Amino acid sequence: MESDLVRLKFETLRWTKGKLRLIDQRKLPQQFVYFDCDDHKKVAYAIKNLVVRGAPAIGVAAGHGMALAAREYRDLKGESFFKKLKRASETLASTRPTAVNLFWALKRQEKLIEENLDKTPSEIFKLLLREALQIHEED
Repeated sequence: MESDLVRLKFETLRWTKGKLRLIDQRKLPQQFVYFDCDDHKKVAYAIKNLVVRGAPAIGVAAGHGMALAAREYRDLKGESFFKKLKRASETLASTRPTAVNLFWALKRQEKLIEENLDKTPSEIFKLLLREALQIHEED
């Protein structure tokens, strides 16, 4: 009977305490371990090394990776800041060259950046984080 079943819901990833927390898929089912990403390079590592799996989750992780990159480089000004974001996007894109959701999320974040070139790095971070959370909500 369905009412006798215990329903468990696990979020494979979540933004918490200023970082992206992933369930490390490599460890399942033997262990339940979190993998925390506080910069875009850790997100890239997680995607490339199968810490995060599944097309939607990969896209959501990439979206958060762009927000983390904006936070990492928030002390840079103008062109330097935007060049670093472009490089971060390229780094994330290189992790899974055939992942459609990855490129979809990155293009969405890049479009947001292009539409807000007049904003400060801190404002860009907030916009990218909000968009990453929206991508997560949609997937």
